Amino acid sequence: MRKFTLLILALAGCIGSGFAAEVATESKAAAKPEVKAADGATTVGKFAEEVLKHQQALEASVRENRTAEVKKHAEEAANAAGEAQAAAKAAGKSDVAERAEAALKTAKELAKIGAEGTIAEHGSLVSKLKEEAEALKKAAGSGAVASAGEPKMLGNTLCPISGEPVDSMGGPVYAVHDGYKVALCCGGCSKKFEANAAASLEKAKASVKK
Repeated sequence: MRKFTLLILALAGCIGSGFAAEVATESKAAAKPEVKAADGATTVGKFAEEVLKHQQALEASVRENRTAEVKKHAEEAANAAGEAQAAAKAAGKSDVAERAEAALKTAKELAKIGAEGTIAEHGSLVSKLKEEAEALKKAAGSGAVASAGEPKMLGNTLCPISGEPVDSMGGPVYAVHDGYKVALCCGGCSKKFEANAAASLEKAKASVKK
């Protein structure tokens, strides 16, 4: 009987320890700060500048036949382009994100061929990356993206999906696209907005101009 009692107590202790460990793990997870897609104080333009800077380093390496450095600078350009893309997406700026993606693909292609590429291959891709980096920088400085997480409020009073006032269903609720925060009348319209965001945004803009 004594052995049975000790066994029960031991089992209870194990269960208690496991439960305590689980609670501790959950507490740590809850206490972990949320990681945002991009710091609101970090502009898309900063990352665009980084892409251009690494492109210029690539250009110098190719011109001076320092092909061993190509992979390193190309990877740095790809990292910066990836950051620009993430920041633009977080701000709902799809056109800037697309330009960043183009630069990202070219930089990755350069990194892949590295020092093994020919002078012609290097020169062609570096020139392409230059055009894409400059286009990215120009798009990022257009004003629609001030910083990640800060889309511009469109100010529409009619839902572009239903055509009803945005407060008619207890709303408004909001959707973000292409750097603008658009008011909608309900969650159902939010799903429909996402299905055709570009056209819905244009409709909302048109209602504001009237």
